[in-house]
Amino acid sequence: MMNMDELGTNEAHSCSIVIPLFNQVGLTRACVESLIIANDPVEVLLVDNGSTDETAEYCQALTHAPRESRTTFVSIRNDENLGFAAACNQGARAANSERVLFLNNDTEVDPGWLEPLLTTLAHPEVAAVGAKLLYPDRTIQHAGVVITNDPTNPKGFLASHWLAGVPSDHPLVNERREFQAVTAACMLVERRCFFEAGEFDTSFWNGFEDIDLCLKLREVGLKVMYEPNSVVIHHESASGPERFARADANTRILVERWAGRIEPDVLIGPHGHVTMSPRGLTADIDLGDVQATGSESHTAASPELRDRERMLEQIDTTQHQQRLLRQRGNSDVCWLEGDKSNPLVTIRIATYNRGDLVVERAIESALNQTYENVEVLVIGDHCDGATRTAVQGVNDPRFRFVQLPTQGLYPSDSRHRWMVAGGHPMITALDLARGSWLAPCDDDDELTPDHVEVLLGAAKDRRLEMVWSKAQCEVTSGKWIEIGGDRLIHGTVSHGSVMYSLGLRRILPNVRAWRLDEPGDWNLWRRMRDIGVRMGFVDQMTYVHYVEAIRRDTGDGSPSGARISSEVFA
Repeated sequence: MMNMDELGTNEAHSCSIVIPLFNQVGLTRACVESLIIANDPVEVLLVDNGSTDETAEYCQALTHAPRESRTTFVSIRNDENLGFAAACNQGARAANSERVLFLNNDTEVDPGWLEPLLTTLAHPEVAAVGAKLLYPDRTIQHAGVVITNDPTNPKGFLASHWLAGVPSDHPLVNERREFQAVTAACMLVERRCFFEAGEFDTSFWNGFEDIDLCLKLREVGLKVMYEPNSVVIHHESASGPERFARADANTRILVERWAGRIEPDVLIGPHGHVTMSPRGLTADIDLGDVQATGSESHTAASPELRDRERMLEQIDTTQHQQRLLRQRGNSDVCWLEGDKSNPLVTIRIATYNRGDLVVERAIESALNQTYENVEVLVIGDHCDGATRTAVQGVNDPRFRFVQLPTQGLYPSDSRHRWMVAGGHPMITALDLARGSWLAPCDDDDELTPDHVEVLLGAAKDRRLEMVWSKAQCEVTSGKWIEIGGDRLIHGTVSHGSVMYSLGLRRILPNVRAWRLDEPGDWNLWRRMRDIGVRMGFVDQMTYVHYVEAIRRDTGDGSPSGARISSEVFA
């Protein structure tokens, strides 16, 4: 532990800002420029962890450049990458202020960002303060960290950002409040408290050292606060793959050290029942939205229900980010064993009461692929007799039909039902699929003959885990448009124009996506993006989407109460 008598300070600075660096000089430059524009009376300690790009030269130039500014720069250079924790500790020891702010180099501060942090830290019981961090689209990236029980491990827990993805003006993220932890992507601490807590533990490598520090501060009776009036843009984890190099080890250390010593903020029961802590994060609520009878009468998801679904989704995203890194191992993709040669592709069709149409369109187009190593898996959502008879008449060794004994439970509100209908057979198919890639297809649509060949070829050539293409879409009877582009945007990715590795099979469709006002399949693609799945676009039309019969009947494109397949189309 640091000898407290060795702590010299210079209160000419309101605080000392420590920025650990490893390559990515472009990000560092943007971060530094935002600090210069803010023009706060601070010293900035740039701790370079052996960068091999132009970072060292840039840092030296900053320390020598004449500047009429209240912001001064100090450069510290290491010969090797010592990791986030060691670099932060190194900077804190060299700091000349009683207050130290740890800042990622993939951030950009808003003007006026620092004073609110200093004001909150001035309270004698407060040892650390975290800022409101926003994604570049100015939605929430960090508004405090919540501790959640791990439903898969009774002795474990998870740490995740609270309400990530909500608009930055949401009332719940604009209240100053106490948390068990905040992120060190932007964290202001009392320097003396930091050293008395033992600094950042270098047993962690670029992950959870900040959570560990906050828990140590709280254990001795100090407070950790979130300050919403300090706003910083965070290009999360843009600083490089080193961020996740030892994710499993970091998780293990954190859980082994703190399990049984802290209380979760969030308790998730076996049926989605969520209980929150007494610190005012939210009220207790049962998140089961479907009654035992399968009936429901929501016309719109309440703000409370939407907020809780976002919270659950963020927890799920955190789990899947860690799982994906484990699956990749030393590779850049989570491909399964046979993916490099001639993998089996499962074409999945979820169906309900389509009669002959599912055979004439979806099944026939799936069996007529130019890529021959496919299986066609049709899951009936407790279909009627006509559909079962039509499907069971298919005679092909590559074809399987599984009828669910009961229909999945969906919202009774027609629009919500449209968003997530088919979710239950889709989840069942993930367990039954024998392939190592999955190609979904709506039961009233068609794949082009080269659909699998084109998408699988692109995925293998470009080492992608998920790939999508253009689709030809019928917007009204006989009127067609082409949708799709190289940006994953809601309304431009059709349900069946996607293929993904079944290494991702544990990322399940969310049958509660209606709460977020999102169709279930778009919700799945967006979550894959947020988790960090390697994905890419193929500039070729490989899918034909027909306007649904129910929409032909209503004439205005609005869904009625009948059961239809989930799709992404706006």
